[in-house]
Amino acid sequence: MITSIELENYRGFKQYRLDSLRRVNLLVGDNGSGKTSVLEALQILGSGGDPFVLGRTASQRGEVVIKGGRKEGGLLHIDPMVTHFFHGHQFELDAFFRVAADGDAGDLRFRVVQRTSAAQALLFVDDEVSDSALAIQAEGAGHPISATGFPITREGSFCFQVLRKSERYVPPGKYVPSAPQFVSPGHIAPRSMADMWNRVIIEEREPEVLEAMRVVDKRLRSIVFLGGDSDFRQRGQERVVVAMEGVSGRIPLGTLGGGLTRMLTLALSLIQSRGGLLLVDEIETGLHYSVMGEMWRLVSETARDRNTQVFAATHSLDCVRGLAWLCANYPELGQEVSIQKIHPGLEQAVAFDAEGIQITTAQEIEVR
Repeated sequence: MITSIELENYRGFKQYRLDSLRRVNLLVGDNGSGKTSVLEALQILGSGGDPFVLGRTASQRGEVVIKGGRKEGGLLHIDPMVTHFFHGHQFELDAFFRVAADGDAGDLRFRVVQRTSAAQALLFVDDEVSDSALAIQAEGAGHPISATGFPITREGSFCFQVLRKSERYVPPGKYVPSAPQFVSPGHIAPRSMADMWNRVIIEEREPEVLEAMRVVDKRLRSIVFLGGDSDFRQRGQERVVVAMEGVSGRIPLGTLGGGLTRMLTLALSLIQSRGGLLLVDEIETGLHYSVMGEMWRLVSETARDRNTQVFAATHSLDCVRGLAWLCANYPELGQEVSIQKIHPGLEQAVAFDAEGIQITTAQEIEVR
């Protein structure tokens, strides 16, 4: 389990540490303080520096360059950029950023280097690629010491062919684990919810998912993922219907609001993240303040049972109060939680354990 994280020259952080991390960690801080950046750093670290994860992270932030169009034969390429991963957006030869953690998570350093024939041979390149490459140096228990690189353009974007092939490419002798689950505020977890539900069925864990969803609405009796309608699924949606007490027939999950969908996503993602990391941005999204305590209980219990470490971010005071309620009413779970106050003007996050969380809440001390 990760107990400390170190960031260097990464996005808004020149040098930063998070210590005293527990099984369940809540990141708080002002807008733009870097909470989401910390979650993304953990995803990059957990993936072993997979270029596809870098590209997806940049694309979700809109850090892209658009190429092509009618004059180039109608092909439009939207390529992600690595420029903005570097502190101060300083993108030049020998510039680097580093994300590291203790334990088995390892240590990743990304450096802009002179491109060599070895880096050139990693993946297909085209004439737009400059003489530079982004080299990944990885070390740690999960990542044997290695040095790989992939070509980048002069402006710091991925070559289109590189991004397409990077998810399938594994350098010889280098172990690349699958990226951790990342649940965004407005998006379902990366893997299909239906595929995740199939795993729940195989492991006979449906009661756990239903228990989580009943925190939001106690009338829920059952949930079903409908097959077919491939066009519907290709648009990133799932046909989920539920049975409710006092309602005849099954009704679409979306009819009942965002809270049930959020709890379904959290429950499925926790089960999917067994033995790894679950990263949740704005965990309170769609949930009423009255269910925050029970939400944290379910997250903490499932994380403990599945040996999962959770990192979540919030702006919500109700979310913090819900965590304080958990610490007061379930002290054995409270010993496994922490709040991390993120402030890029400091060199280290301010950590609160169970006792500190309860004191700050009781005395109405603002920790967000």
